[in-house]
Amino acid sequence: MASTSHLNTLFIGHHRLHFESLDSTNNYLKELIGKKDVQEGLVVTADYQTSGRGQIGNTWASEPGVNLLMSVFFKPHYLNASHSFYFNMSVCLAVADALNFFHAGFQVKWPNDILFDGKKVCGILIENSLMGKNIQHSVVGIGVNVNQNIFDKNTNKATSLRQVLGHEVEIRYFTNKVLEMLEKRYHQLQRDRYGLLQDYFAFLYGYKQTVAAFINGKKVMATIIDVLADGHLKAEINGKTELFQFKEISFEL
Repeated sequence: MASTSHLNTLFIGHHRLHFESLDSTNNYLKELIGKKDVQEGLVVTADYQTSGRGQIGNTWASEPGVNLLMSVFFKPHYLNASHSFYFNMSVCLAVADALNFFHAGFQVKWPNDILFDGKKVCGILIENSLMGKNIQHSVVGIGVNVNQNIFDKNTNKATSLRQVLGHEVEIRYFTNKVLEMLEKRYHQLQRDRYGLLQDYFAFLYGYKQTVAAFINGKKVMATIIDVLADGHLKAEINGKTELFQFKEISFEL
């Protein structure tokens, strides 16, 4: 069990499991949940993932030992499945909060990425299990480029905190900062969803701004005007307001 020194939380991250390598921290945590009763706030981290996953089948590649690869267990029983995107907002904001602690300018890109200067720094994968109409539990996977300095030469759409700052950041210190912000935003989710939504809009890429996007392979100019509780994106395109589900619209970086 990893040390939790200098961690300022009430429950998130008080119990951790760390591995040199896993196929996926989300997969490991989901398998663990299926075998035993797991305490809310349990954190699973790995130095490397052999099969890291992103949203809806995307992959997440990371250089071994230099980045944050983590899954966290939550039990937001109070949250109706139709309002599940508020939880997504809280997680995205928490990671953006942690990054902005080190350097201002990190943004949230709908539905679950964190950007800096138009380049991806973090991908988030949230997998919910339902009980009736409410969420039974959630496995939150977070992959952050912390100290990676070399990326695939075929893409210039990724960056890291190290590249933004010009120096390395101690992984444990950064991890603890993310966990502290996760707990802060999780509490806000329970007591102030309106405030959470306004904070989300303040950091949302393309909100009330015209940006390039793709719909069915066609490039358009879109302005985000709202994000609904169920995750649908409302955008204005050519003077017409439309609703989009995940993968129906993507934003050019």
